[in-house]
Amino acid sequence: GLTALMNPNQKAMKAPDFFGWENFPYHETVAQLGDLALTKLLMLAGSAGYVVWAFVRSLQSARPEFSDACPVCADFSHCLALVWIYGTALSAFLELQPFAIGAIYDTNYQLAPRAGSAGIVAVVARAAASAPGWAEWFFGPLASKISGITHYLAPLSALLAFFSKYFGDVLKTRTGAGGWSDRLKHLVSKAAIGIIALALPLVVWVIYLHVTIWADIGFILRPQWMQYLVSAACGSTDAGTLAAQHADTAQACQEPRLIAYVYTLAGLVFVVLAILLLSPNANSLHRLYRDRLSKAFLFHVPEEKRQLSLGKHNPDDPISLDGLQFADITPASGPLHILNTALNIQGSRWANKRGRQADFFSFSPAWCGSHATGYIKTAELTTAVPGLDIATVMAVSGAAASSNMGARSIRGLAPTLALLNIRLGFWMRNPKNLHSTRWSSLGLRRLFKLYLPAEMFSLLDEKSPDVYLTDGGHIENLGLYELLRRRCQTIIVVDAEADPGYAFQSLADAQRYARIDLGVRISLPWSAIQDDAAATDALFRAGNLTALQAHKDKAHVAIGQIDYGNDQPGVLIYVKASLTGDENDYILNYKSRHPDFPHETTGDQFFGEKQFEVYRALGNHAVRTLLEGRAHAQGMETLPGFEMSPSGGDDDMIEARKLAFAQLLT
Repeated sequence: GLTALMNPNQKAMKAPDFFGWENFPYHETVAQLGDLALTKLLMLAGSAGYVVWAFVRSLQSARPEFSDACPVCADFSHCLALVWIYGTALSAFLELQPFAIGAIYDTNYQLAPRAGSAGIVAVVARAAASAPGWAEWFFGPLASKISGITHYLAPLSALLAFFSKYFGDVLKTRTGAGGWSDRLKHLVSKAAIGIIALALPLVVWVIYLHVTIWADIGFILRPQWMQYLVSAACGSTDAGTLAAQHADTAQACQEPRLIAYVYTLAGLVFVVLAILLLSPNANSLHRLYRDRLSKAFLFHVPEEKRQLSLGKHNPDDPISLDGLQFADITPASGPLHILNTALNIQGSRWANKRGRQADFFSFSPAWCGSHATGYIKTAELTTAVPGLDIATVMAVSGAAASSNMGARSIRGLAPTLALLNIRLGFWMRNPKNLHSTRWSSLGLRRLFKLYLPAEMFSLLDEKSPDVYLTDGGHIENLGLYELLRRRCQTIIVVDAEADPGYAFQSLADAQRYARIDLGVRISLPWSAIQDDAAATDALFRAGNLTALQAHKDKAHVAIGQIDYGNDQPGVLIYVKASLTGDENDYILNYKSRHPDFPHETTGDQFFGEKQFEVYRALGNHAVRTLLEGRAHAQGMETLPGFEMSPSGGDDDMIEARKLAFAQLLT
């Protein structure tokens, strides 16, 4: 609508105006500036203003230079500078559009002359105009080329955006790798992310140009309903009459701006309705993801049915626990569940969190929250946030694909992912403001929260009325941090992330966060896991199954020490998804046919029975053989209570391991 108001017809495309106001003061002088007249004028005025401000500032007393990384409207001079910057950018964007519109029209809408249309075709013939300026020479052909390739970019953008997490992981893990294969993957991933970042915005821009052309410039190609609307407003239904009126802007008919007014009004109505009525969670992929996870993992099988189903086919689904609440979990009769998510704060002004772009946000039956937002009792939060049950939080904890992904965010992708609705994250009331007494201001802020722009441009922080939560792995992928914060004496970590190179990146991240935030040191001898897994993979690639079966006492597990300080030690039992060759037949068979196992891409969200079972069985095998003493664990000798005589045999070793674990876990 704004573009059409500035360019109601072909003549106006080359003349400066303020959204259709052509006879503003000194408009003839401004017109002499040529292309981008208003932008040049604003830049000139701004430059002069900055020179004046330099002298004014020099006469003031010294003051701190650093205020914040984000521009803020702190005083009159700051406000004026921000208005000038944003105003100049908007003016440049709007004044560049006529050149793009002309190129799009010439490429897509030029028609052979016919009865009643000779006037408009003659007027649109841009070759008849004066020699093109630099903006038209560069910007017009560029827009025309982009218009031609957007037909192919749109589906490609959607496809690549779906796999954006994979490309992002490759960018992070392959940086600095020495091999040509790794370098090629890194370059291809960067190129793919560039295509994703540019494709959809370009498609939206070209669509916007086409719709602007319909407003007036290419009126003979408008949809029929527009033709009827304009005809009724001008009191004529004859195409020839309309064309003549269109070519002569001196006509009394106000038709040239009619569609622009319709556009502007419709846009305002739609935006207001969207702000007031649309819910960001109801219209994302979160609910689908939540329901599927609930179906897979939240159920109950009564004892009688469990016994009946052994060895028999049971046609009935188990009892669904879809509505399970935190209040339904009784820690006294089981574990205290802690579900980890990432609080996205890419726009935060909190210095310690800018590099991470996220904070640790946890849910438990007792308390929920983060250091950035504060904590609140779970019962109060679930009352204030309808639908916040176990299934919802479980889905948020695994919401890997999102427009903003905490410390793993790629800002250039955020607009495309948000526009394509690839958003598994969850908007929720901020615990910090849950009991705020400023109902009027807080209520208005929540009412007019612009969720889509906030996600597209990463305008997320810990002070807003609502916060955006995503996968806990977007800051720390093992769930280890919250246990270290609670200073647990014995921690078992099961690392099942996709880590084909056995780089142990998530472990390194957790160690770094623990050292910086908590002052906790972790010492873990994980190299044996890496060596044994690499040897097993090499035997599989060589097809040497005989040597594979001869492998014994290889490590899935490493045992390390936690130093909490003040003479408070802890034990870390680290279980890694890896193969050693002593697994059962169907696990090894699956590995022989799927070389990436057990580190297949996490982009695969559709496991069948076979794939699901081999991962479950591998985890069961790794932990069971450890606790039964049948598997080697690097660092076992550091366990309290582990005693093994040098002359002991295999049976003595197994017994010593079992006794050490029994003492540790009781």
